[in-house]
Amino acid sequence: SGRLSDRDARLRPEGKQGMLTVSGPRLAEYYRKQAQAWEHLALMKVRAVGGDTGFAEAVEREAREIAFSTLPSLADLEQIETIRQKLVQESTPLNLKKCEGGLVELEFAVRLLQWRHASKAPQVKRPDVMGAVQTLEAAGCMSSEDAAMLRKAYALYRRIENRIRIRHGRSETAHLPETPAERADLAIRLGIEGDLIELLAAQRARVHAVYRRSLEDLMAQLV
Repeated sequence: SGRLSDRDARLRPEGKQGMLTVSGPRLAEYYRKQAQAWEHLALMKVRAVGGDTGFAEAVEREAREIAFSTLPSLADLEQIETIRQKLVQESTPLNLKKCEGGLVELEFAVRLLQWRHASKAPQVKRPDVMGAVQTLEAAGCMSSEDAAMLRKAYALYRRIENRIRIRHGRSETAHLPETPAERADLAIRLGIEGDLIELLAAQRARVHAVYRRSLEDLMAQLV
């Protein structure tokens, strides 16, 4: 037996100082009045995984409504960028999630686009990243070129990440192997030709460019 999924209790309202579980009204109050901008980004992807269907749907609707209720301020966007920079500084090119142009930055780019366009195109309020990309593209809020690139990058990152996790038997692992020989072995198992570092570097550069553009366009809209 093992863990079904990981949960970080520090991410609940009030963090380590708060109750392990809170009521629906208290949760809504926290996100409306106290939550920081990055917490609203996280709220965009809330999805129920069990329990009463009616309750789950109500929670998802309210979470989405709160997350997209107002545009972030310039200070909010600066905070998000500071968080991103900190993750990059703490990371290495071997980290699929936190490095520049990695999974976290890809999701940030999509969420910023959703934030920017949600008021005029409500259909983009999707919790899943690839579903959001699809609706953003269909609504004319993202170019087909950017959408195709993000889909390709996301699929590649997840494919590599899943293979690494299978190999190590741990769900929190998102690092490429340290040695060239191990990376070559991983590439063979994935059916990928060439060096994984070089392949991922090209994808990360494209993802980072979309993130920068999404951030700058939203900032310009707020000025």
